[in-house]
Amino acid sequence: MTTIMFMCTGNQCRSPIGEFTMRRLLAERGIQGIDVTSAGILRYPAHPIDPSAAALLKADGNDPQAIDDFRSTVLTREMSAAADLILCFERGQIGELLSQYPTARARTFLFDDAVNACRSMKLNGYFDADTTTDARIQRLIDDTPLIRPFLPKARETTDPHRQPQEVFERVHGEITRGLVTIIDALAV
Repeated sequence: MTTIMFMCTGNQCRSPIGEFTMRRLLAERGIQGIDVTSAGILRYPAHPIDPSAAALLKADGNDPQAIDDFRSTVLTREMSAAADLILCFERGQIGELLSQYPTARARTFLFDDAVNACRSMKLNGYFDADTTTDARIQRLIDDTPLIRPFLPKARETTDPHRQPQEVFERVHGEITRGLVTIIDALAV
């Protein structure tokens, strides 16, 4: 089973949006064999998804009970080690992750960097039709450093926490569009 983990600061907004949206998109396409998780780097008690993020996820058709039952998770060494691919939303989050768990370096990407790399690799025929998801993720990990100079500069994803609803909607849309690109490239 391939594990993709989304990581943000508090595991309350962006990473749960990534987790629930990716699960839903994979299920809609009938893609199995990918476990999707999320965590935060901020060490404080478990809390629910931000209400604005929860409302958007429910409107997408995600399981409302699963959203209501969700509680934030603090990143652990075991979670870091178990993830085949870690997608962060800010460079500072990557720095914090790697300061604690440096062995995750090769598997950790800024979300938009992974989107850009997946788009480029798919367009340029990096993935054979019979390549497995695990092999495609490994190709992403191995080859992104080589093609990064030719990719658009990766942008951080705005933290919508305590922001107006329109910021949540913009971030939700950005994450959803990015996930479609990632799934189109990596999932088989």
